[in-house]
Amino acid sequence: MANSTSTTLVRVDRVSPGYDPAAFYRELVYDKEHSIKEIEMIYGESYGGYGITYTMYCFVDSYANAQRLAQTLAGRRHGKSHLSSKMRLSDFLRDEKAMPKTKTVRFDGLPDARRHAIVCELFNESSFALVVDELDPNDWEKSADQYIEHVENLYDSVLVRFKNVQSAWSIVRRYNGTCYKNDTIYLTCVDDDELNGILEEKKAKDKNVMYFIPKIKPGASRQEIDKVFAPHVPDDVQMPPGKHYAFVFMRPNAAAEFMETYTKAIAEDKYKKFRRVGWNWQVNLGRKGNKANRGSAAPSAEFKAVPASGRIDTETYGGYSNLPMKVDVLVNKESLPTPAPATTPAPIQGHVEIRVSGLPYAATEENVHRLFENAQFQVQGTKLDNTYKGNAHAIVKLDSPAEAQRAISTLTGRNLVGRKGPKNLKCKITVLMEST
Repeated sequence: MANSTSTTLVRVDRVSPGYDPAAFYRELVYDKEHSIKEIEMIYGESYGGYGITYTMYCFVDSYANAQRLAQTLAGRRHGKSHLSSKMRLSDFLRDEKAMPKTKTVRFDGLPDARRHAIVCELFNESSFALVVDELDPNDWEKSADQYIEHVENLYDSVLVRFKNVQSAWSIVRRYNGTCYKNDTIYLTCVDDDELNGILEEKKAKDKNVMYFIPKIKPGASRQEIDKVFAPHVPDDVQMPPGKHYAFVFMRPNAAAEFMETYTKAIAEDKYKKFRRVGWNWQVNLGRKGNKANRGSAAPSAEFKAVPASGRIDTETYGGYSNLPMKVDVLVNKESLPTPAPATTPAPIQGHVEIRVSGLPYAATEENVHRLFENAQFQVQGTKLDNTYKGNAHAIVKLDSPAEAQRAISTLTGRNLVGRKGPKNLKCKITVLMEST
């Protein structure tokens, strides 16, 4: 194989399949003027109106000879040549001796938007089936030398695991350096452990149960989090820097035992166990991909789950100002606060509807209500419409035409103030309808 450190590459695209590659090879190899060291013909496909073509790589011993070869090939009918002094033989056709004998192939050089699709199309454009980044062998049109077990799409490449080493090597030698749909593909065999590690980590995260812990004290350590869950050991704890919350991942068995202890402590009014690290905390439990089966077992006859809209008294429930809304926490049903009887608002005798336009798409009804409330308006109702991306608008009901005129004169052009400060867009107010 040619020495990659002194090789200059000439690439010839769109070589017609009707052109005899053997004759072209003999013509160039025996032409001493160009001093060609190696020629590689790679089958590829071009969809720019040229049909199925070849891509040829000619490796020349010097840049000057490569320039002469490029000029010679440029005038021929069989293809279009490209010259690069920075490309080396090892960049396109990796030495087989240097490649590990593995079943995993990494695809590089593909655009982000089409990376996964191109890998699929390379093998079978009609029946290559993907199910959640995983291939179903039954949906694969089997061939003698190509058979895929798994495809994993990474942030900068694609890893493909083949049935055997021979298939992996065959794909690398066939497609490495190929120009496919205006993208140049680079392939190499990599260690199987690279994909094994990714799959094991992904499998572990999919099966783990996640707890969301808000209201932790600043600078809380992993050891303090572990104390809360002791004697159960979390599998992983993620605490974003500068934030007051953490994500705790536990194995399903350990998570089930913890929830049993947690709910039992609440039912028996034993809260010190969960507050011994010195800060008030809550737990939200969620399971990835299983929204219908969150939390612990079904409530028994003597206990019931805290309602999603419930607010728990701090004295009765040991310091929990808000029990988590996504956890099936079991408490004694007799201890739940009695909800206040529903009241029916008095009918509106008269109002004026005004339209507030020019609002940011992320605006909320609370933002609009606060805008009027800060200006001493009595708002009878607010309805926000942000169905379409872009500027939103709201319909606000006020008491009288005089209030509507005052809103137009005082609030038109004012910035909408949200939780993170004033928004860039300014509101515009117009009267829509008057009702008495």
